[in-house]
Amino acid sequence: MPEKSQASVQFPSLRAALWLYLLVLIGTAALTLSLATNIEPLFLRFVAALFIVGGFTLAAIFLQRLKLHDLVGRAPGPISLIVSVLAGVAIWFPFYWLSFMVYRFLENTVGPFPPRLVTESSQVTYILQYGIIIPLFQGLLFWGFIQHAAGQSNRFRGAILTALLFAGYGLFSTDLASSAIPALVLVGLMAAFTVYFTDSIWYAIGITAGYNLGLPLLLNPLLNSYFLVTVSDDQYQNLFSVRWLLLVIVMSFIAFILLQFIRLRVPLDPAQLPSTSRTLRLWWIPLLLSVVLLGAIVTSEMTLRSRNKQVAQVNTAVNGGSTSLPLAQPTPSISQTP
Repeated sequence: MPEKSQASVQFPSLRAALWLYLLVLIGTAALTLSLATNIEPLFLRFVAALFIVGGFTLAAIFLQRLKLHDLVGRAPGPISLIVSVLAGVAIWFPFYWLSFMVYRFLENTVGPFPPRLVTESSQVTYILQYGIIIPLFQGLLFWGFIQHAAGQSNRFRGAILTALLFAGYGLFSTDLASSAIPALVLVGLMAAFTVYFTDSIWYAIGITAGYNLGLPLLLNPLLNSYFLVTVSDDQYQNLFSVRWLLLVIVMSFIAFILLQFIRLRVPLDPAQLPSTSRTLRLWWIPLLLSVVLLGAIVTSEMTLRSRNKQVAQVNTAVNGGSTSLPLAQPTPSISQTP
């Protein structure tokens, strides 16, 4: 069977991809910020992934007359796909450590973030939504539509840009708000570079699925078996302890080795890549608007944190006792989705 020619492959422009990203941001922000205090977060994120991320992306593909299989790329090998899920599980450990550190820093310096509704969803529901459905739709948007658009002029810079956009969207996809963004850059880079190495979004989807499953599958074993403590104990709270640093270093190394396994097992044929195209004028406008929107939401979060800190200090002064804030950590419940 003859291979596809370069001319037969059509990708969206970077400008179109960034406008789509901005629309997804606006839709997700409108949905989650307006209903966050009334509807459980897991269901909100599922609805956002299904109707906003998936719906908007499929509509853009239809309107631009793109071929879905061009955006998806090569079919995955089963072994490499399993390895990609394991790589996502491995990268969850450094993600959790870094997001935990940023979360604590913001809570102690700026102020506490208001608690979210606790989700009572079963593990089966969580795995179905976060292990399959959400990674599929987010994968089509980020690793299919946006990365292929961004990579037409320079594939390396396109992977970096896509990873950063994925991390920015993490403002709405976890309970940790802005605390998750730096750590999500790690997940985004790993997923984006599997697409860079293989020209297939399936392995990036596997990485995000494995990362999503890290919380319900690994948090309690991490505490009970590795730290042998509860979340209030000093050994767990000290993020620079030998146990934490050893865990992060080892798991980061394992994730790197698994990424190299995928790259070597699924080699990329440069001859099958589409030819580069020029970037359309004013492509940066939707990117700038997206940055402004994310910046405004992060600023409002910091304002809310500062206000909560002032309230806590007033209450402490009235009731007596210490004015210091307690150490904060992401609550190890299924509603927390780092």
